[in-house]
Amino acid sequence: RHVGRGGLDAPGATLTTGAATTVSASASDSNGTITQVEFFASTNAGAAVSLGVDASSPYSISWTPTIAGAVSVTAVATDNNGTTTTSAAVAATVTNTAPVVSVTAPANAATIPVGSATAITATATDADGSVASVQFFVSFNGGAATSLGTDTTAPFAASITPAATGSYALTAVATDNLGATTTSAVVTVTASGGTAPTVAITAPAVGYAQATDIREDL
Repeated sequence: RHVGRGGLDAPGATLTTGAATTVSASASDSNGTITQVEFFASTNAGAAVSLGVDASSPYSISWTPTIAGAVSVTAVATDNNGTTTTSAAVAATVTNTAPVVSVTAPANAATIPVGSATAITATATDADGSVASVQFFVSFNGGAATSLGTDTTAPFAASITPAATGSYALTAVATDNLGATTTSAVVTVTASGGTAPTVAITAPAVGYAQATDIREDL
């Protein structure tokens, strides 16, 4: 009985999470027949998990990795007597592509009003999975960044209400379904204007004249 390494023969092959990969193997039995070949993968030295079974030659399955890390792939052939043989392992690396994110509004160098809410929006995509969340941050006049909130569904948005005039640096951080993160380019806006305060004298009343004590010497 012989089990050959098929579609992942090259050690060090690089795979991508979320992308389907064909895993194949050759198997033969000198005194009987092969009834099935089952494929297994161990990720990051964990327990081997079955990827699927093929009962007819050429033996192959389609596998879509979901976890990034070092992977060891094997094939187990079973003959018509129930005897099994495990192939030599093939090593591969599974990578996770980080998401892509950008702030779409307000525009860089835009002016926003003090004291009024301004919407912040961002687009985010993930080539090999999905975007789990987008968190928005603001830094005022070069200070520490603080969170403006997190949105878990597209279109991703938050809002900012500047309390004072000055420079506000806006960023968005996208996280994908496997925990990879990407921070957007900074969008800098200026807060100015706002509604001027009102003031009025309430006392004394308009038209009031204070009496004056006048004495006339006779």
